[in-house]
Parts: sequence; C-alpha cells; structure tokens
Amino acid sequence: QGLKGLTYIDQLQGRIQVKEEGEELPINKETDWIYTNATQPLRITGVDNTNIEISISLKKGNQSHPVDAVVWNPWIKKAKGMGDFGHEEYRRMICVEPGCVSRFETCEPGQTWALEQKISFPL
Repeated sequence: QGLKGLTYIDQLQGRIQVKEEGEELPINKETDWIYTNATQPLRITGVDNTNIEISISLKKGNQSHPVDAVVWNPWIKKAKGMGDFGHEEYRRMICVEPGCVSRFETCEPGQTWALEQKISFPL
C-alpha cells in the first residue's frame, strides 16, 4: 500500500509508463516496476499477515526530495536461475528499495546526497 496514484515504469514491458490504480499490489508474476516520486510510507502485508512499513527518501543536505521506489520479484523462472535463492522463495519475498533510476541526480562538490530506507514492523 502507499503507491496508488503514482506512475510506474514497467521494466518488463518495454519501460511503458502506467498509473497505479490499485491500493494493493498483488505480486503474482515476475515484477520489476519503478514508481516515480514516491513520498508516502509503503506498507507490505506478508502471506502470514505480518505488516512491514518502509519509508524511503532522498536527502540532499538537509532537504528531503521524492525518490523512486523499485519493486521487484523474480517469480518462477528467474528464481530457479538464482544460485542463492530457493526455487520457491519467490512466493514469500518482495524487494522494495529506494533509487534515482527514472532520472539523473547530481551531487556537486561539497554537497551531501543520501538515499535512506527505514523498515519498521508496527505492532
């Protein structure tokens, strides 16, 4: 949850841009999406109903800026080809990470630039 209304780039469909209409994202196939300008915390509900909240941000100096949220799952075929990944583990995983992959960011000499990701398990 937390991505509704954002545009994502589908890396598996020729980088087409799609507006996210759903409140929840069922992961039922290979997934490689780049959500642009993510600002809201993301909530993941696991198959065991465990909730995980992920906040991502880009900090330039003391200012926060929107960041891309990369959502990825290898699904069946790629999972089988990954040496450090069990053949059935794709069913219980989702990768969510911050990035600046839809646009270039410049860090000038003397500036600081950091991607931050905070993962919490609300009770």
